[in-house]
Amino acid sequence: MTPILPSVNAVLNATAAVLLVWGYTLIRRRRIRQHRRVMQTAFVVSCLFLVCYLVYHYQVGSVRFRRPAF
Repeated sequence: MTPILPSVNAVLNATAAVLLVWGYTLIRRRRIRQHRRVMQTAFVVSCLFLVCYLVYHYQVGSVRFRRPAF
């Protein structure tokens, strides 16, 4: 399960970002009800990201960035 968590985290984070942009456009168009739903969905997706992120780092510990060899 650990090898896929970084990919899951990336997808959840990207999904939350798309939802935030969508919510911004909805509120600019004064579509309050739709905006509220999209923001609630963004919050849930962000919470899922946080859980996956914490599970991953609990399992693998601290991960240092390694410079690519040139």
